[in-house]
Amino acid sequence: MAILCLARNLTDLQERLGAMIVAYRRDRTPVYARDIKADGAMTVLLKDAMQPNLVQTLEKE
Repeated sequence: MAILCLARNLTDLQERLGAMIVAYRRDRTPVYARDIKADGAMTVLLKDAMQPNLVQTLEKE
C-alpha cells in the first residue's frame, strides 16, 4: 500500500511495482516483478484503487 500512496501517476506506479523483488534465483540474484512481466497486471488491478486518492487531493483533504 505504501507504493500506491507514494505514486504520482500510473506510470510512476508501474515503475515502482516493477522494481519490487518477488523472488530470488538459485544464484541469489533477485527476480523483479518487471522480469516476469507482472508490473502491468498489478498496475491494472491497482488503477481503480488510485482514484480515491486523486479525489481526496482535489478536495484538499
